[in-house]
Amino acid sequence: MSRNKKIDEYDASTVRQLVGLESLKKRPGMYIGSTSVTGVNTCLREVVDNSIDEFVSGVGDLIEINIYNGKDKIHPKFWTSVEDHGRGIPVGPHAEWKNEDGTPQDTLTGLLTRLHCGGKFGDENSAFKNGSSGLHGIGAKCITALSKQMIATVKRYGKIYQQKFGDCKVLSPVEIIGECDENDTGTKIEYILNDEVFKQTLIPNDLAMETLFDEITALNAGLKIVYNNEITKIKSEFYHPDGIKSYVNKITKDKELIIENPILIEGIEELEDKNIKVNICFTYDNAEKSHETFKTFANNVNTHDGGYHLKGFREALASNLNEFAIENKMINSNLEMKYIMENIYCIISVMLPEAEFEGQTKEKLGNQEVETAIKNIMKNSFNVFKKKNKEDLKLLVEKAIKSKQIDEAIRKARNAARASQKMSSKRNSLPGKLTDCSGKYGYREIYICEGDSAGGAIKLGRFPKFQAVLPLRGKILNTEKSNIEQMAKSETIQNIVSSIGTGIGVKFDIKKIRYDKIIIATDADVDGSHIRILLLTLFYKYMKPIIEEGYVYASVPPLFRLEFKDKTYKYVKDDIELNEAKKKYANKIENVSRFKGLTRSLALIPFSTLPVGL
Repeated sequence: MSRNKKIDEYDASTVRQLVGLESLKKRPGMYIGSTSVTGVNTCLREVVDNSIDEFVSGVGDLIEINIYNGKDKIHPKFWTSVEDHGRGIPVGPHAEWKNEDGTPQDTLTGLLTRLHCGGKFGDENSAFKNGSSGLHGIGAKCITALSKQMIATVKRYGKIYQQKFGDCKVLSPVEIIGECDENDTGTKIEYILNDEVFKQTLIPNDLAMETLFDEITALNAGLKIVYNNEITKIKSEFYHPDGIKSYVNKITKDKELIIENPILIEGIEELEDKNIKVNICFTYDNAEKSHETFKTFANNVNTHDGGYHLKGFREALASNLNEFAIENKMINSNLEMKYIMENIYCIISVMLPEAEFEGQTKEKLGNQEVETAIKNIMKNSFNVFKKKNKEDLKLLVEKAIKSKQIDEAIRKARNAARASQKMSSKRNSLPGKLTDCSGKYGYREIYICEGDSAGGAIKLGRFPKFQAVLPLRGKILNTEKSNIEQMAKSETIQNIVSSIGTGIGVKFDIKKIRYDKIIIATDADVDGSHIRILLLTLFYKYMKPIIEEGYVYASVPPLFRLEFKDKTYKYVKDDIELNEAKKKYANKIENVSRFKGLTRSLALIPFSTLPVGL
């Protein structure tokens, strides 16, 4: 195909404008998300939202929703109705709107067919000054565009008005079909969705609707919603007389809570000529698995991604709780946000005119003034709590302190594991001070001695094939009073661990031990005993199986040498044996020599007679 031919295919005749409801029907996903069950849910939600806005405005505390199964021979299957007892949609000719024939258009007709029109735009003429979820003037017009048939029935001023629509068209004018009591007002929207648009299903998801209505009635204390789906045989009533407090109690009823009653914060703040109503309720549990459970709403819209109302609450709670804790000498410096928020259950609801949401699906609140309003209200509320709920606030601070302590313990354990890994990873890199066995297989033993002098003496008398020597430099680290991070910095500890080969702590593996005996060869004096104890402490605390399975021994070098007059001699282990020998041999002893260390004793004693035992 030539380039000119392609150009000819795209000319003025191919360009068109979608007018009115036609745009909704042509691209429904732009307005309701999809034409799956999610879209069906949205259509019902749009109608219910109008009824909720009536309640918020102070009229109508009951919303009745019915989905019929067609068995009553009056309503076809999938017929859906939403009825409220609000003020009723306005009826009568609108001063600015015209029908196609030029005659004045009824307000009811315009509200259900004209895009971007309504009474919820928040200006001084708005009928919804307390806040509404409606932003764009679309809402229930989705039903007009996407249903095969829709009927709007309105009760106002003692009369009952009705108008019918179908497939984007007005099927009848507004008609008076009866009379009612002047105090009996409200709106009833009935519809059956177009199965050519909604090919998957024509009924909403019950669980999604029940969750929604449970939340909505909690956010609007005193509102009752009755939901009846004859097709799925689900009938539920939703009513929270105590508002979000009863909802918080409901979602935490099986939890072990830190405070007996949730904390409720309510108030109205006037900012930038707006009255911002704030309703917050929160509590904490003792769950082992930490969490932060927030549900945030703005004008009854679930803002899943939070926004300035969530930001304001988090910062205000952290600031006020830290201030309280410092005043009561519970802490010296501020606790981090994450410790204060750990294991919280919190519902935040704000109502305001001209709400600004980020994104088409209203996932995040963008009104920055809400942050200031919440902080001001929280500050005032905490001044009261400090007097009336002081013990509860102390429990919350103690919870945060404990969270910090646990976090620090986990961090130390993690660092310890890394240190253990560091030391264990050196198993294949033997220390330079180790004089290892020449034999690679068969029986092997290692002497751990104090100092290079003792090490040199043992090397002179050892059997190189199966005896290894590791001299230490001074007293080793006291591992009972040290953590594994400090141990990882000790060259002496690293030399011992890498020589033995098992690793330590979580990385310990007895199968990788390099010797059949580990012999502690220290001096017979107090210092030698201390070093032996320090080595045994290391083994017991971090390498316990080498003791339990009989790998660890201690040499017992003599402390004294007795020389007799007949030129013979005898070695004794300590002062106790020396005193016994003096009594026993009395005048036979010519001289007593005291060894200053293992080096001296080994120089005078044949190595084969060095006593080794448990």
